[in-house]
Amino acid sequence: MNCWTAVQRMSATVPPMRAAGHGRIVVIGSAAALNPPSHYAAYAASKAALLAVVRSAAAELKGSGVTVNAILPVTIDTVANRQSMGASSAAKWVQPDSIGSLLLWLCFDAGRDITGALIPMEGR
Repeated sequence: MNCWTAVQRMSATVPPMRAAGHGRIVVIGSAAALNPPSHYAAYAASKAALLAVVRSAAAELKGSGVTVNAILPVTIDTVANRQSMGASSAAKWVQPDSIGSLLLWLCFDAGRDITGALIPMEGR
């Protein structure tokens, strides 16, 4: 599911973006794809597959005006994560607004020359 959902969405959105000569695809992956923690092999593998899709799509779409990038946060500071993991480490987690700011930067004109990037967000 971590990879397949992105593949399905890209299959639907890439053709019109390519036809328009412009588009931005940004997926939210996980830092676990680059540095898998113990006991998370299946999760890390699915997230690593997502990164392969991002890099391949970026290569295929290079020069088309469509960029494809991935943001790779560690634990995101959400209510659900605080409830399931406790809040003791939350000060080190990635803030949702930090992810949103980077996502917007990649989607606007400032990010037009960035494609195939796997951008880790390691928290504080």
